[in-house]
Parts: sequence; C-alpha cells; structure tokens
Amino acid sequence: MDEDNERLNIIVRTQDGGKRIYKMSKHTSVLKLLENHCQRMDTDHRSVVFLVEGERFDKNKTPAQLNLKNGTIIDALSQVHGGGLNTF
Repeated sequence: MDEDNERLNIIVRTQDGGKRIYKMSKHTSVLKLLENHCQRMDTDHRSVVFLVEGERFDKNKTPAQLNLKNGTIIDALSQVHGGGLNTF
C-alpha cells in the first residue's frame, strides 16, 4: 500500500473504559473521526475533551500533522461544568 494513502486504526477510549476502533486516512481531519464517535455515543463533540497521551490537540489537524501512529489511543472525557457548593 502506498504510504501516502495509508489508513490508520485509531482507538477512542471513553472514561468508563469502553473502546472503539476507527479506520481513517492519515490525511483526513481528526475532527471527522471525533464527530463520528460522538454521534455514535449520542453526545456533542464540543462537550467532550479529547486527549492524546494526556495532552489536548488541534482537532482540525490530520493524523499525519499530529504524528499519530497506527493504534494511537485518543481519550474522550466528558466535560463537567459546575460542581460548586450548594448552600441551603
């Protein structure tokens, strides 16, 4: 297979330990994969924080630009808003 057209298996791991494997081109925006993942999980991609090796990344970049490899794990964590003290 031509290395420029190589497809990668990218693993999206949810905070409950669930994993989904997605095949994608090295030259397609990672945002497309993340939107697809969130659609399957019935959630808005803007309400999820995505991390690679504990770091946020530019979702508009491609796996090639982010230097992602076959089998890279992207952690998907739900954002929590609020959490302040309630006083009654």
